[in-house]
Amino acid sequence: MDMKKTAACLLAAALMVRTIPSVTAEAVTSSKATSSVEAIRRRNKKQTEESVESAKPSEVKISVNVQHQRIENDSIIEVRIISPDRSDKYEISLDGGKRFSDMSAYSVKYVGKPVGEYSVIVRSKSNKELASKAVNVSVGIAALPDKWFINVPRILQNPELPTGCEVTSLAMALQYAGFPATHIELADKWLDKGEYRASDYRKVFVGEPTSAFAYGCFAGVIERCANKYLESRNSSAEVKNITGCAPKQLYRYIANGIPVIIWATGDMKECYYDKQWIDKETGNVITWIRNEHCMVLTGYDFEQKLIYVNDPLKGRTAYPMELFEHRFKQMESQAIVIIPENENDD
Repeated sequence: MDMKKTAACLLAAALMVRTIPSVTAEAVTSSKATSSVEAIRRRNKKQTEESVESAKPSEVKISVNVQHQRIENDSIIEVRIISPDRSDKYEISLDGGKRFSDMSAYSVKYVGKPVGEYSVIVRSKSNKELASKAVNVSVGIAALPDKWFINVPRILQNPELPTGCEVTSLAMALQYAGFPATHIELADKWLDKGEYRASDYRKVFVGEPTSAFAYGCFAGVIERCANKYLESRNSSAEVKNITGCAPKQLYRYIANGIPVIIWATGDMKECYYDKQWIDKETGNVITWIRNEHCMVLTGYDFEQKLIYVNDPLKGRTAYPMELFEHRFKQMESQAIVIIPENENDD
């Protein structure tokens, strides 16, 4: 019985030995098949990626130009798409892609952009991945010269217009621009006037400038007066009311040869609220600002810290720059310039 058991065990072992190679071969075959599948998968994935990569749209090509204004404290940014897809629509960002807005055309201009840095990106509206590279541009202005002076005709308001400093200043600016305007003509024919102590100096000249007891007017009234005069001469010269501008903007006009009609105070004295009355037209209470005075800014000197004016009461005069800027701001930073016909495109 022991011999038979031993023989049976030997036979079983021999059979197992003969089957092991077969199992091993199957395992190797299976491993090779798996590797082949993975290789195919990797190859297909690579081909797919290459296909997707080759199918990606090309970059949007743009050109960006900055037109630095000769006078104004701002510029124009012009953006143009080079060879745009006419079947597509585009949107644009000036802040590096933080915000986009629709482009109304394939070439657009942004007028009046303030000084600063801009990062321009244009992209397709239908495919956000189709975009341009960011184009960084700087909007700036040339440095002002240290000093500048304009020789503007001097006109005194007296004796004809004892309270007509505003139209007298306008006459000086118009004459410098080449027009034969006189302060008397402007006051008589083109100045809007209102009843003494019964009208609004922001809308009309209060009283008669020929009277020593009249008051005056603010920039909007002189703007209209200048426009009416220029229209009567069929002139394309431009009247610009730049009220609210910074003092440096005034000096920029001077450096470009354009005098500025400005509102400050007589002898740069302190101003304060004075007489009151009711505007008959609106019923509003009107309060006059004492020492209001209008003159023509003709020069500046940063080194000496002076400004130069043609004062309708005194002629050519210099004042401390800091004091002038303070009074100018107190009088609501009112200013007007006359841009001659041949300067309108600058």
